[in-house]
This record gives sequence, C-alpha cells and structure tokens, in this order.
Amino acid sequence: MRSPEERLPPISSPSETVEGPFLRVFVDYPKLLDAALSKRCVTPALPDSLPNHIRRLRQDSVHIACMNDFLRLTVNDSLIAKPDWMFHEHPVVGSPGVVAYLPTTNFNTGKNVLRVEVPSSKNPDSLRVYGEVPFWFMPKQ
Repeated sequence: MRSPEERLPPISSPSETVEGPFLRVFVDYPKLLDAALSKRCVTPALPDSLPNHIRRLRQDSVHIACMNDFLRLTVNDSLIAKPDWMFHEHPVVGSPGVVAYLPTTNFNTGKNVLRVEVPSSKNPDSLRVYGEVPFWFMPKQ
C-alpha cells in the first residue's frame, strides 16, 4: 500500500488485517526522539574497563527497558503494559526502530485501533499521539 520510496509512518504492521495469534508492530524511531528519551532514562555510569560490546549491551538493555515507559501502546484504549520491545531495522527501508509482538487474545473481532503515544515536548506530564493505525482482526476458526 506504500511505495518503498515513501517515508514510513510512525507505526506500522505488516497488514491491515490480522488473523493469527500475534500482531507485529513496528515503531519508527527517528533521532528527534533521542532528547525526550534521554530526559526520562538515565544510563548508569559503566566502568571503562568493560569491553565495548558489553558496554553496548548494557546500554541497550537500559534503553529498551525505558521504551516500555516512554512509548505508551494501546489497542482500543486498553493499555499494553509491557509490550517487550526489541530493537529492529525495517526490512524494506532500513529505518531504525523497535518491534513488538502483541497477543491478539483481547482484540475485538472486526475493527481495532492501535495507538502509540509519547511524552509531549511542551508538557512532560502529558502525552501526544505519535502514531495510530486501524486494523481488522478476524480470528482463524
């Protein structure tokens, strides 16, 4: 539905219809979100004696844990508490982001709306809609 040259929407899934036990959700992560994320997540000081790959793993684990608080994910206004984000590169356009696999057990049959909210840059105590995508759920019978 989108040509490869077009920029990705903030959130996407492989299809607008879902039949299986999971919905795959990709959230595009542009650099402009780094400042807001840094305000909410403090990376602990790591000893210089650690090898770079271990330092990177620890930093990544802190950042991915923070994503659960930073990215508020809802389906039909029901909060998905811990979506278990994973760093991911979009396979078509190579855009960096995070991906989660949501169980479909509580989805409505028919139309559903997936929404991702992030802290507002103007008022850190409020949220703004980062992206929204409608999808149709029809469980396999």
